[in-house]
Amino acid sequence: MTAGAVRARARIALAGAAVAALCLPALAVGQNEAPTLREAQDSGFPDRVYIYRTPIATALTASNLSVTENGQPVVSLAVDSSAKSSGAIVLIDASDSMRGAPIAGAMAAARAFMGERREQLPVAVIAYNPNVTVLSEFTTDSAQLQRAVSTTPDTAEGTHIYDALIEAAGLAKAAGYARTTAVLLSDGHRRGIQATRAEALAALAEANVRVISVGLQSPQYDSETLVAMSRQTGGAYIESATPKALGPIFSSIGQQLSNEYVVSYRSLLPAVMRALFEIGVPPLWLDPLPGAA
Repeated sequence: MTAGAVRARARIALAGAAVAALCLPALAVGQNEAPTLREAQDSGFPDRVYIYRTPIATALTASNLSVTENGQPVVSLAVDSSAKSSGAIVLIDASDSMRGAPIAGAMAAARAFMGERREQLPVAVIAYNPNVTVLSEFTTDSAQLQRAVSTTPDTAEGTHIYDALIEAAGLAKAAGYARTTAVLLSDGHRRGIQATRAEALAALAEANVRVISVGLQSPQYDSETLVAMSRQTGGAYIESATPKALGPIFSSIGQQLSNEYVVSYRSLLPAVMRALFEIGVPPLWLDPLPGAA
């Protein structure tokens, strides 16, 4: 892709804490797609932190990003690729109901995600059933990550979603990332004796982990758990009709995470004052990142 003029703007109104959402699914990333904005898990007052996602892979800095609060330029503005302070964890359901085409499609999707990962973004991989197996701890080593998703894990009866999420939160907390995205895949609802939802949510909140849930339709499929975990952590829920469709979904998620930037600044407004926060790329000529389509 040649360099092109990019004009994008997103805004949210906030009073104490802003609310915004990551827009998923959007499989045609960069094709007539608007930028998205959400408040980061570690945002507070007066130090605000937002995640800004661009439609295309673009090199953004504090010098070419416009950020205002109630129409006034903000102070102490910093703009960094989210890969510098964030991690991602891919969690694959390896229960018996995933045997055959579903688990094969899941592993192919995990490989598609790795293919879109920005090289600076550390990723961990977990497979879960009654057991929670860490296939790879956080790493930016592409070869190690490809090995982790190259072999199909053995399946077993039971879907311990909450246990897997608690393990993911523990990895994120130990790694010390400011924020982490867990990409959770399952074809059913939780089964078996395991931790509670409240325990899982508490662990995710403590480690600043949001959950993007991907549900694979099946005869026993129940979306309630996946939807709840994504909504209550500020993530998103996506549903796939077939194992083959998982690949494009995971590829899109990988692209979107790679196009995210962390925008932080110090607010000068009183905590109780309603504010209009605006962020945008002015119509400048920006060079896409190397390798961007």
